[in-house]
Formats: sequence, structure tokens, C-alpha cells
Amino acid sequence: SLLSAGTYTVTATDANGCANTATTDVSIFDLPVITINSNSPVCVNDSIGLSAEGGVSYEWSGPNGFTSTDQNPSILSATLLNGGTYTVTVTDANGCINIATIDVIINDLPSPTAANDSPVCFGDDVNLIATGGTSYEWSGPNGFTSTLQTPSLTNANSLANGTYTVTVTDGNSCTATAETIVVINDLPT
Repeated sequence: SLLSAGTYTVTATDANGCANTATTDVSIFDLPVITINSNSPVCVNDSIGLSAEGGVSYEWSGPNGFTSTDQNPSILSATLLNGGTYTVTVTDANGCINIATIDVIINDLPSPTAANDSPVCFGDDVNLIATGGTSYEWSGPNGFTSTLQTPSLTNANSLANGTYTVTVTDGNSCTATAETIVVINDLPT
């Protein structure tokens, strides 16, 4: 411990009974104090950012065979396999070593569905339906947008034909998209 630092004296006596002394100074350094952080939790496909402070060299290890000697490494396009405990071994200017760990959580993406009740005839209503999240953002032909889970296209015409995309966000703020095709049939002439 730090209390062990100081001057040590040894008295040596030889076979003739003669004694002499010598001294040595012992220095005890504190272990490096590590500050470790991450941007966890993140979603699948996001980047994981790790950071550490407190030393002059860093050795990281973690799930899925991760290793790095960067002070602040990143893992691009995370998968569920990247979740778990990351360990950093920090060495300071005195050669003293300390270890810190941090848990990284990877949230899976939502599994959205998108559907509609077309085909319908010109002038009818089309109902769009989405599931799989807590909030929804629709976009589609003719500048269509909506934040409703089940928006309707009222009095639909041929401009409403096409692919509608919904971006679904779940409770972990992770997003995924789904598509559905709307068909509006012309009236007979």
C-alpha cells in the first residue's frame, strides 16, 4: 500500500561479527484511476463508442472477439453479438496497471409489418395498417405523410397508387421500415 513507501534500512553482520548498514528508498505509486464510458444502449446497425481515460496505454477486449489498443475505439454496425461486458486494461506513466469494465447493451430492431385493404376503386378509401412499434412515420406517393399507426387515404385516385413506406420506432428508440403497395383501380368507362 502507499503506507509501505519510504526508506528501508538493512543491517548486515558477517561471520566476524562486523556489522554495516545500507538503505534504499521504496516508492509506491497509486494505480491509475480509470474513467470508462460508452454510448450504450444502442440499436443493431448503430456504432458502439467506447472511451477510457487515466493512462498512457489501453488494451480493450470484449464480446465477439473484440480487441483494440485505441484509447477510444468504435465498433461500426453493431450486431447482437457485440453486446456484453468490455474490459480495458490501462497502464499509466509509472507502469502501473489497472482494469475497468463496462456493460454494452445492443437492442434488436423492431419487426414492423405494413399492409392495406386495397385494391379499391377510384374514389374509395384505403386504410393503411402498421404494427411493431410505439410510433410510426408513413410516406408515399403524391407527397403522402402521416404519423398515425393506421392512416386512411380518403377519396383515393390514381395518384395514390404505389409503394407506401412506414418507419416504425420501438420503446428502445430503434427503427425499422416496412412497405406495402396500394392499388387503385379506375372506374369503368
